[in-house]
Amino acid sequence: MTQVILVPRPLPRWLTIRYALLWKAYDNKTFNYEQAKKTLDEKDTLVIVVLSTLRRMGWLEVTKNPEDKRTRMYKLVDPTKAMLQIAKSEDP
Repeated sequence: MTQVILVPRPLPRWLTIRYALLWKAYDNKTFNYEQAKKTLDEKDTLVIVVLSTLRRMGWLEVTKNPEDKRTRMYKLVDPTKAMLQIAKSEDP
C-alpha cells in the first residue's frame, strides 16, 4: 500500500489553536483518540473534526495501532517542517 504524503496547507485559527494544544502535549510522539480528547477537552464530534481536518490538511499522520488494528494512532507533523513545505509549495 502506497502512502500519500500531503503538503501541509495553512490552518485556520480555530484549528491552529487545537494543533498547538496537541503539539504542546505530544510534540513528536504518537497519541490515540482518547488522549487527544482529554488534551483538547472537547466533545467527541469536535475531536473527530479536528483530527480529520488536520489529516486532510497535511498536519497529522494516521497509522493503525500495532497492538489493536481497530484503533488508530496519530502523530503531528513538525510545525517547522510543515511551514517549510508550505513555503516551498508557494514559491513562484
